[in-house]
Amino acid sequence: MEQRAEDSMTADGFGAWRAEQPDRFELIGGLTVRMMNERTEHASAKAEIARQLFAQIPRGAPCRVLLDGLAVRVDDANVFEPDLMVQCGALIAGAMMIDDPFVVFEILSSSTTSFDMLHKVPAYLRMTSLAHVVVLDPAKRRAMLFSKGQQETILGGEEAIHLALPGGAVEIALAQVFEGLTP
Repeated sequence: MEQRAEDSMTADGFGAWRAEQPDRFELIGGLTVRMMNERTEHASAKAEIARQLFAQIPRGAPCRVLLDGLAVRVDDANVFEPDLMVQCGALIAGAMMIDDPFVVFEILSSSTTSFDMLHKVPAYLRMTSLAHVVVLDPAKRRAMLFSKGQQETILGGEEAIHLALPGGAVEIALAQVFEGLTP
């Protein structure tokens, strides 16, 4: 993550500023941070999770899958861009930030692991709308599921993530997510 020497911003100011930028940024503690480019294992895992979610969440369901590019307004000083999310509320046309994700997915990379685990996960879990944070570690072929009011669950590469959503449940098969990735 590359931190920019900008004056401190609020989430609202960041949203307007971000809309004009050619690169992707997050707001972390009021400071803008440029997002790094993805590696193949990251993109592959994200695509497979999206494929499995799209196959299980039907059109017209109360929830929908939203891919990266949209930001999550965590609070007034933090705006993160998860790899994907499930949102179960009304969509606001033209919005570039979502205030009410139900599930967020973060895929770790060597440059973001510490920050994602120590700062993003706890910040996400403070959001009232959020029920689950799923963190995938392609290098270790495992997933960590953080659900409100429950202990962290660590799942190995042959297990599945089970998520209860309004209107139904979904299951993410980790073997398929990590298939073809070299450790």
